[in-house]
Amino acid sequence: MPTYDYVCEDCGKRFTLFLSLSKKDEARCPECGSQKVRQLFTGFLYNKPHGSNSTSGCSGGNCGSCSGC
Repeated sequence: MPTYDYVCEDCGKRFTLFLSLSKKDEARCPECGSQKVRQLFTGFLYNKPHGSNSTSGCSGGNCGSCSGC
């Protein structure tokens, strides 16, 4: 299930929710209950398959050696 980061436009609380794609527009602030929330773009993670010998892809946090970042 995808993880979505939000900020409440009423109280300013930042929070993360695990929601199905079809439910992400139903997000509510856990602090004040408001539906006036804005989804934040926080990026994405790329996990290389375990045991892969490929040198392409993300190096797992060392962007100095990553050609894709």
